[in-house]
Amino acid sequence: MEGMGIKKMKRIDKSKLIRGIPVLIIMLAFMLLSVNTLTAWFRSDSEIYYQGICRSVENLKNGTFSFSDFGIAGHMSYGYSLFVFLGQLLFPWHGIGIRLVNFMLAVITIGVFYKILAKLFQKIDPLVQLGCTAAFAFSPLLLGIIGEVHSDFPVLCFFTWLVWFYISKRPVACLFTSFLVCFSKETGVIYYCSFFAGCFLYRLVKNKNKNWFKKIFDEFSAMEWLLLIPADLFLVRAIYAAGWGTSALTTKVSKVASVSGGKINSFYLSWHYIELKLREIFLMNFSWLLLVPLVLFLVALCRKKLVRLGIEKEWLIGIGVSLCAFLLFNISYFTYAHYRYVQLFLFFYMLLVVFLLEKSCRNVWFKRGFSVVLAAAFLIQSFVSIDPITFLAFRNIDVGNGKVVTTNEFATNFEEVWILEDKGVDLETGQFMDAGVYNREYLGFERALEEALSDIDYDLTKAIVFPAIYREKIEYTLLGYLGAHDPWNLYWDSETENITYDAGQTWIQWLDISKGIPENISSYREIWYMKLFYQGQWYEEKNLDQFKVLEERTYQSGKWKFKLERVEYGDGMR
Repeated sequence: MEGMGIKKMKRIDKSKLIRGIPVLIIMLAFMLLSVNTLTAWFRSDSEIYYQGICRSVENLKNGTFSFSDFGIAGHMSYGYSLFVFLGQLLFPWHGIGIRLVNFMLAVITIGVFYKILAKLFQKIDPLVQLGCTAAFAFSPLLLGIIGEVHSDFPVLCFFTWLVWFYISKRPVACLFTSFLVCFSKETGVIYYCSFFAGCFLYRLVKNKNKNWFKKIFDEFSAMEWLLLIPADLFLVRAIYAAGWGTSALTTKVSKVASVSGGKINSFYLSWHYIELKLREIFLMNFSWLLLVPLVLFLVALCRKKLVRLGIEKEWLIGIGVSLCAFLLFNISYFTYAHYRYVQLFLFFYMLLVVFLLEKSCRNVWFKRGFSVVLAAAFLIQSFVSIDPITFLAFRNIDVGNGKVVTTNEFATNFEEVWILEDKGVDLETGQFMDAGVYNREYLGFERALEEALSDIDYDLTKAIVFPAIYREKIEYTLLGYLGAHDPWNLYWDSETENITYDAGQTWIQWLDISKGIPENISSYREIWYMKLFYQGQWYEEKNLDQFKVLEERTYQSGKWKFKLERVEYGDGMR
């Protein structure tokens, strides 16, 4: 009998392994498709996170590490730090270790999401389950921006894990992931608490006992008491060591009709901002395809032909309450329009797609086809913007060989911030940093620039004139195009032909002529002037007429295109 039991167990394990091969292929494909982000520089906020992680790890190596080093970029990111610090310690070069950690977290999350679908929708067709998992994996919200480092990404991962451990009734793992969700980004505590509140309220309503005290006592299980611990610790830490949101006390918003009286990074209702966030959530990057299962659901509802599902309602109610909390927070918390802020919506979006399909559609071939189309659309859009609705819904910028989208509808002027009603108005900063990181297209400028530096055999005897478009200051222009808060810390590695943060490589000299010709200009053997194609015209520096053009070269990667002109100043270069 024991021998038979062992054989049976082996057969079960083998069949599970075979069934898991397709999702393993999706996970492997995700890893392979993410490789080209390993050596890319970090944009804007991601660079702040990266530099913060580097400093903390150096403190750890030097023995000067303190608890505050676990907080990244002013956030209480203690849970996420546990993972990225390890990556930085093992593979410190150019943030490769951090990105490898992100890849692994994403791959685990893809596998967990696959299991959640089977648990919540017990009658789901295996191919529909695979197709929707592929759509989750290849979404621009995950695959498209996986190369950046920030605290919104771990919230997506850890919240997905939390839901799985909760519905699998694993209290210890659930408690641990609750800590991770709460202490990766402050918003995590909202989604975590709302999920548990939804589950608890469902059980409370279902309990028919008329004694409310006894109902609460019965339904608030030992597991719920345990899961209060992370929220309590978060509250204590937030009160005594808060760093997040302090800019709300100092940043002003100009008194225009749409945002009069509001402050950046604070709770404030602006109709323009609400509309912008809803566009980001429901229209960008083919997310509007949700309309297809939604229409099917409404038709089935009107005809009273909704399909019964063998599901546990408690969990879906909890997820639904958490989704409502997510939407409410995003439209009421007035902040910059970075696409990564809505990254958690991917989890809700795909579950909503599956729920609507399973509830309203009996045709398994249609559901299979739709999941494949959704996955394919997401995959392509992660690399190239082909979604016509995205171009209609957001501001377009011609970058030389085509148009890219920016979610930025702010213009800043020192302490003042405006939301622009007119999308045709030139914005001063933030075009291509966080606001342009909505899929992998943003890497085109970097790749073209690396090709140019390699082609001119860049070294310290050469300088690059970067036109000061924004505010006639090169630092703002470099911030807008490179997305680097400290562009003077970028270096050129001629062996790998990559722009890096390695101070042991060749420093990239951006020559600033916006305030006149520098006195040391004759010390360079070659000067190359960069001409940027921007909103339909080539921008010219006001001092460029003092140069003689010797040759011109054009560089392009994807939609990004620019020219380099080798120029000579005055009576000739030394």
